[in-house]
This record gives sequence, C-alpha cells and structure tokens, in this order.
Amino acid sequence: MFLFLISDEELLHQLKKELEFKYKGWCAQIQPIPGGPQQYEVEKVFIDRPLIVSDDCRNSNNWSGLNSYNDIFKQDSKRIIIEAEPGYGKSTMILQAAKDWCIKDTKSSLKDVEILILLRLKMLKGITGFYEAVKTTLLPMDTTLLTSQIKRLVRECKSVVVALDDFDEYPDKKKESDFLKILKGDMLQNCKVILLTRISILPEDYHGKTKFMQLKGFSNENQTQYMAKVETPEGYSLKEVIKELHIGDVIRDILTVPSFFTMLAHMNEFPGQSQREEGITTVTTLFKIFIKILEGRLTSHIEESETLTLGKAALYGLVEQNEGKSWRKTSLIKEIGEPCCQKFVEIGILVETEERDPNNHKEIEKAADKVIKYLESGLYGENFALLCTLEKTGKVDDIKEQIKDMCKKTVSFFEGSSRLLRKSTALLLEIASTEKIPIECILFDRCYALVEEHLDHLGMISGMSIPPLVTLKELIIYGVGRRLAVKETTNIFLYVCRCDSLTKLRHDHIQKKTEKVEEMAGRFGLNMNVKKCKHMRMNNRVDAPLKMNNIEVEDVEEFVYLGAKASKDGGGTEDMKNRLGRHVVYLET
Repeated sequence: MFLFLISDEELLHQLKKELEFKYKGWCAQIQPIPGGPQQYEVEKVFIDRPLIVSDDCRNSNNWSGLNSYNDIFKQDSKRIIIEAEPGYGKSTMILQAAKDWCIKDTKSSLKDVEILILLRLKMLKGITGFYEAVKTTLLPMDTTLLTSQIKRLVRECKSVVVALDDFDEYPDKKKESDFLKILKGDMLQNCKVILLTRISILPEDYHGKTKFMQLKGFSNENQTQYMAKVETPEGYSLKEVIKELHIGDVIRDILTVPSFFTMLAHMNEFPGQSQREEGITTVTTLFKIFIKILEGRLTSHIEESETLTLGKAALYGLVEQNEGKSWRKTSLIKEIGEPCCQKFVEIGILVETEERDPNNHKEIEKAADKVIKYLESGLYGENFALLCTLEKTGKVDDIKEQIKDMCKKTVSFFEGSSRLLRKSTALLLEIASTEKIPIECILFDRCYALVEEHLDHLGMISGMSIPPLVTLKELIIYGVGRRLAVKETTNIFLYVCRCDSLTKLRHDHIQKKTEKVEEMAGRFGLNMNVKKCKHMRMNNRVDAPLKMNNIEVEDVEEFVYLGAKASKDGGGTEDMKNRLGRHVVYLET
C-alpha cells in the first residue's frame, strides 16, 4: 500500500489553476446583445469608469469618487457592497477583475492576491454552504480537491478576495446561509468580501464597517471609448451608427445605461431611412429598435401589427385594471394569436408562469401589489410613469391630477440623483407651469450650478437647467457650501424675477449644520435627543421648521445659558431684569 502526501503548496497551485480555467471561460462569453451570436473577450468591451464611495455609512451625504475599478481592492474595509441598477455592468466589471487576476496583470490591484473566489449567487439555488458552492460551481466535476482542503487553503492564505455577484437574484437570500454569515463578519473575517447587487436590494444584516459604493453610468467620454475600442466587421462602424441616428437629449440620457448603449451600438443594420431622417426622440421609438434587435435573433419575424396588438392589450390591462398585470394564456392567445404569443415569450417580452384564476381576486391583488411595490422602490419612479403615460396618449389631461399632487409637496433636485431623473422631474414642472398648476416649493439640494448659456434659467451641476416657472411659490437653494459669486447671485435673482408667483427665496444653512452634527454623533454611536433640544431664531426671516431625525425641534422665544438670559429680539433688557431680580432676592434673605 502506497500513500502519497500532497503539500499545501501543490494543493494551492491546483486550486488556482482550476479557478483560472473557469473564470477565463466566463470572460470569453460577453454578449453585448443578449442571445446574440457575437461573443467578446471581456477586455474588448469593458470600459473602466468612476464609482462613488460612502466615507462612513450608506445614508451619509459624504460620498467621494474612485477613478477606477482597481481602486475597489485598495480600500481598507474588509466588507464592500457595490450597488448599481440592472444593465450598468456590475458583472462585466468583476469579470474584468477576475481576468486581471488570471493573467497576473502587474498593474492590477489583485496582483498579490493568492486566491480570488467569484461566485454567481443566482446559480446557487439550494446551496447555502460557501465551500460547497466553491467546489460544485467553480471546480471541475472530476477535481481531486476535497471541501476540507479548500477550507484549509482559504483560511491559511495571506490574501484572499471573495466576490459575490448577483445578490439581488440569489434565490435563498431570505434563508440562513454561509453567505449571510460572511457579510455579517461571522465567517472569513480576514478575507476582503465584495457583494454586487441592485440598488436598494441589500442583505437584512451586514457588518457595521461595511463600505458602500455605486457604479456610475456611461458618460459621453465612456461611449466614445467604447466605440473606439470594440472591433467590428469590416465596413461596419459603431461611430457612424450612433452619429447617423440623430438621437434626442432624453434618449441620450437613457443611453447612459451601458447595456442600452451597447445594444444600440451593435445592431446589425441601420433603422429605416425615415427614422434616420427624423431621429430617435421618444422612448417608444428607441425600444421599438431594441425589440427589432432582439427579434433578429428569432427564426421568424414579428409583424408591426402584432406588436401594436400586444401593446394595446398591455395598455388596456394597466389602465383599466380589469385583468390586473397578467393574462391567462388562453385569453391572450385569443387576442394576439398563438404564434405571436410564442414569439414574444421567446424574446422575453412575455414571461410564462403558472396560470392563475382570473376570478381569484386575492391572487390578482397580490400580483399587483408586487408590481406597485417594485415601482415605488425607485426614486421618483412615479415621475417616469407619468411621462410614459403622456408619451403614449399625448394628452396632458390624463396626468394632470397626478402632477397637481406632486406639486403640492416640495419637489427636490439633489446631488445623488441621475441626470435622467432630474430631467423627468423638470419636464413635469414645466407642464405644471404651462397648465397654471401651482408649484408649492422647489428644493435644490447640493446641485446648484451656474449655466452660462441660460442666465435666466436655474442650472445644475449636471449641466441641465430649469426655465422660469410662473406658478412657483417658493425656492430653496441648499448646501452650496461656499459664498455665491456675483454672477451666481445675479443668475438667481434674474430667475426669481421671471417667476411671477414666487414669494419666498431661501438659502438654508442651519438645517445642513444640524444634519452634520447628527452625522458626526452617529459615527460614535450617539443619538441626538430631539425632546431635549430647543432652538431660537434671532434676526432671521426663515420660518421653515428645523428638524432632527425628521422630527421638528421646538422653537423658543428665550433661554438661559450660564446665568445669562438670551431672548429672540436680541436685547439685554430681560437679562438685566433677571439678574437684578436674583440679587434682590439674595439681599432680602
């Protein structure tokens, strides 16, 4: 009987080789068009772009920038969560990092990492063990490595990075698993762990020192880099495709989503001649092109009449809500025909699930609630819905009541929102002004900037601007963080003069300072006691309530500090009376 002993060094070499083989396979299968025949190596399509990172916690206002994905791995924190909406390239980015590790790129931050483990959580249904997942999904079926050996290697290696992709699609995110223990810091405490997920879909519990990052969209520079980088068939130029489409401003905002831009850039043929002349100026036109691109992967053709028939059925279902947000298959086939229904299922526009009883109102309400909850989870999601309704019907009257409801509250433009969100909100405000709907208040939160081309418009850091709104009543410009220049002050007053109904202009600092105190206290585990806090205004025309934790702080007329009495009018009469009164009492006793 012979016994062969394999050293840990040999086991580590085997593990790395098997992981590299798996990652290289993934990195060679990038498809700009889902289901398309063309596949690219990840480095051929990946465009490095900035991220923003929170300096303390996810809800903090202190976000700073990272220039490159390489900077992710230079962070001191052992737990990092990267958020981005679908289509923003989270998976492509982490695959590029895996490719860097595989080829031992000397410029990569992973060059000294001994083990990189990249798990796609959406593939782990029913698997709750970390080491089991590594062996069953990353290593070949005939691997000689044991789970216990993998566990020992990960524990003993000096540098291990674990990337958990697709948490938002992880089927068992609600169950207790090793992955949740890892995020809380109960496992792999010495490893750097990176979780990638959709914005706001987070684990219920995670380590207190977790650092949060968000991946930004495609800027104009990124789009240019992509068109220059990607190799295409002879005679086919990505640059010419985009140039000849005459794309409108709103569509350019949508194309900051990388997956949308790459789909449009990789279409096999130009849109029709009429579209090239008229341009792509509406969301409907753009998504018709996307449907055509996806349809090109089918063996059969979808007629325009079939698309219109489905659109009519979908719109009727959404507006009238007679059948909720789904159909029985037999009912839909009667409307659009079985071949057409099958084509849309193949593309992915329709998803076939277990048939539900249309008379079961509880089932319908449950499905509708899920859709509504998802829409409400997106910031200003209702504004997108209003614009889509307007584009479909072309009638402002269909959305006028919703616009009135929006304008009764403070409408905010803030630093963290996307340009598309700001533009959608601005368009609704312009409609409100045109329709003479009163706009109670607009708040610019850390996003004001001078736009030289439109000195009577109110500009933002993103470069867009808002024209004068004749029905605006109050304007707040908040968090500039410095003295305004003369030209900026002139700009604001020009804007105010053009807003006929404006009666209040505020430049709010005290609320910002209060929030900063709360934030600093939170870093040390302290909470502000709102009940014990009071505030007094002196020589101040601002009457907006001061808030802590969304609770109003009591406004007082006077208070005593170190024996001195201060009053709202700023005079010393009350203090003198108070001091004389105390001395009289002392002499009498």
